[in-house]
Amino acid sequence: TAQRTTPLCPSLSSRLPRLEPMGYLRVLIAAAALSAWAAPGDAFLTSPLAPGLRRATSAVASGPRSGACSLRAQAAPERFVRRDALGRAAGLAAAFSVAAVSPAPTWAEDSLESPIVVFGASGGTGAEVVDYSSVVAEIPTRAVLRAKMNSKGKEVAFEQADATMLAVAEGSVLDPVSVAAAVKGARAVVFAASASKKGGDAEAVDYKGLLIVAKACIDAKVPRLVVVSSGAVSKPDAAVYQLLNTFGKIMYWKKKGEDEMKEMYKANGDDAVSYTVVRPGGLGTGAGLGPKFIELNQGDEKTGKITRADVAAICVQCIEFPGAAGATFECYSADSARKLETVAEKLPFAKKDGALLGTGRECRGETWPSIFGQLEKDA
Repeated sequence: TAQRTTPLCPSLSSRLPRLEPMGYLRVLIAAAALSAWAAPGDAFLTSPLAPGLRRATSAVASGPRSGACSLRAQAAPERFVRRDALGRAAGLAAAFSVAAVSPAPTWAEDSLESPIVVFGASGGTGAEVVDYSSVVAEIPTRAVLRAKMNSKGKEVAFEQADATMLAVAEGSVLDPVSVAAAVKGARAVVFAASASKKGGDAEAVDYKGLLIVAKACIDAKVPRLVVVSSGAVSKPDAAVYQLLNTFGKIMYWKKKGEDEMKEMYKANGDDAVSYTVVRPGGLGTGAGLGPKFIELNQGDEKTGKITRADVAAICVQCIEFPGAAGATFECYSADSARKLETVAEKLPFAKKDGALLGTGRECRGETWPSIFGQLEKDA
């Protein structure tokens, strides 16, 4: 049965009266503040990674793409336009996709061995995960798309053209049958799907879709499910939450999906399968910074800006490390870090007294393993 969708971008005028007193001002300030976020610089990691990803380090450090981990930014920089916070929120109503360089292999019944499976692969973050996994990390990758054509009417394509490293599966997170087929034999699954105009609203995709994927992963004994969520998702009083939640209650449904997914894994009781929840700050495009310039945190008290390329690296890298299993964490570039409640207080993002107070749960390091090793598991 076709899923009934509702528009995620009604006019603000029809939504604003529902906000609390002073809500209008907080939302506008938050939008203005977040719009000032520019993509971080071009530094990239040069530190050793997990054994299964050593080739990724050498390829980046010595190859022609040294200095950046966003393959899409390198291949077609003119395609990348930073969107402000309001545009980013409105973009939840239409699948975002960037043009890639080479055609993607067609998926039927692929022969990939122990692939990473990426749901939401046509979106900005999902596409970066596919490219990082299949090209940089050289891990077989299965990209799951709702349709071959993206929201702009162009065929979805990726950097990787080798069918032994990348296969494209057509399937919807709302279809348990296609989901079960896609995750079969996976070493890990990355859930980067989110609400879109044609794919389903936030309740359908970010909540129900996540639970369908989680159940399939548990049933198939997939070792790790990585969920791309959002910073501030557990803080409904924060201006950032209120701004983004205006559109289809997406923050509410993301958090509800997180909570019920965790309960499913807890009830399963099998330590061989686990999840990781990644909560990025304000998303930008361009080259990634790498681990030395990224900060993880827990408790949803701090936020900042981060490129989709760095989010992709985190999603792939955390799969290899037990320290990230059963953990939920926020991620952002360290030099953009702010306490969540100060995001809308000052413009631009100047480092004011009190803005950078620590939470005591910051995770910093030279390598991804050293950072993930500091994480605490969810209660």
